[in-house]
Amino acid sequence: MMKTESIYKHILEPSGNGRKYHPCPHCGAYKFTYYIDRDTGKPLADYVGRCERINSCGYHYPPREYFRNLNSKNKIEMKEEQLAKEITSVVKEERVNRRYPKSVDYVKNALFCFLVTVFGKQKVLATFQKYDVRTSTLFRKDSKYGAAFLMRAIDLLIRQVKEMAYDSKTGKRIKEGQSVFLLDYNTRSYQLRDGSFSIYLAGKSLMKDYDFKNKLCFFGEHLLAGEVSKPIAIVESEKTAIICDICMPDYIWLATGGKNGCKWTTEEVYQVLKDANQPITLFPDLNATEDWIAKAEKLLAAGLDVSIYDLEEQEGITEEDKAKGLDIGDYLIRYWKENHPEDGEKIEEVKCQKANIPQLSKMLSSLSSKKEPNMIEELGIPIDPKEVDGLLPNKSSGSVSGVDLSVISDIE
Repeated sequence: MMKTESIYKHILEPSGNGRKYHPCPHCGAYKFTYYIDRDTGKPLADYVGRCERINSCGYHYPPREYFRNLNSKNKIEMKEEQLAKEITSVVKEERVNRRYPKSVDYVKNALFCFLVTVFGKQKVLATFQKYDVRTSTLFRKDSKYGAAFLMRAIDLLIRQVKEMAYDSKTGKRIKEGQSVFLLDYNTRSYQLRDGSFSIYLAGKSLMKDYDFKNKLCFFGEHLLAGEVSKPIAIVESEKTAIICDICMPDYIWLATGGKNGCKWTTEEVYQVLKDANQPITLFPDLNATEDWIAKAEKLLAAGLDVSIYDLEEQEGITEEDKAKGLDIGDYLIRYWKENHPEDGEKIEEVKCQKANIPQLSKMLSSLSSKKEPNMIEELGIPIDPKEVDGLLPNKSSGSVSGVDLSVISDIE
């Protein structure tokens, strides 16, 4: 038995009920009938239907073809969307080296200078090189520059570069209410700004790519490349990871880069922890313990071996410390200053020496001082400068001896 049009969900709009013909997508004549949804009475699309000029035009676009093409289009769009998600923006190594050259002496790096006063130059230098910390000239304060943290993933590719401004005297990040000089790359000059802008993600600027996908990874993630033989420890800030690596090198220290940071509780990011197959200890900042416990539970549910170090339960933690939101790095600095004061060094900046050439100095000192002349001499005849002024044209009159200067100015 043949199926009739009436049993289908989508049918040609029936005659009557004020039906109007529409312009045909093929011939343009107002002889086009839409396919409509029987339940709603609405057309599928303005090109899905049949031209009634069957012999002269013959255009016919049935619903089955519409849905077949629609499914194909959706599949293509879904595939393109999936590919877009899989593509990760990478900052090219050569561009990073050009803006943050390794040759720049760390003596100009504010964070480096402070940490040296606590731990000594050799320890800090070794850790800066281990994590590939660079110097950022974007920020300047007290003749010192900021720090550039490279977010280098486990495949050793750079996902992002994070520039931060620090105070070389306190080691603290410069925040709102403090002043810092900010470099204008167009004029190559520094402008005094409020410290509210003291963190900058440079990937888009470095790659000159407005579509740069800011997909972060753990700071220090490149240390997980290859076989991992140490337990893993995770803190929030990059500076804290560096301090902990100096003081407790038996762990591989990673940083999330902020409270939510690199979205480290998503499978895409924590997979590197899973692959490392090592126990993981979380070290939240004060007042962030409950939030990190919730994050730890997500990792536990994913099958990771996770524990948390509750800093708030430790002795010696004051209410003032909690109000400041201190972290494990702050206490390690305090401990090191009290128990290893001999490690701290003061960086002596290399300054250019003044040359002393006695023979040349003697020759220059023998020269008589040159007197400023009060008279202008022309052909050996002394002339008073005031007389010279009298010979020059009077700007207000616009003429010299009856000559119109405006006429002269028009002559090329």
